[in-house]
Amino acid sequence: DDVERRYPARHYIMVDDKLRILAAIKGAWGDRVTTVFVRQGHYAIDPAILAAYPPADVTIERIDQLPRTLSP
Repeated sequence: DDVERRYPARHYIMVDDKLRILAAIKGAWGDRVTTVFVRQGHYAIDPAILAAYPPADVTIERIDQLPRTLSP
């Protein structure tokens, strides 16, 4: 709620390498947020973690792919 109050928008994008964080945000915000999972770092490649949470809306392999992924 604090984010919405400080940064009002019609839609938000959350980028992280931790699926548990993305899943929690998606659960709270629903369709108002697009989650982007960056498969970089040890959280992003652990098979147990990957199996424990739902997939993000978008998955990229490296953070440098983000601008191209989000471009119209």
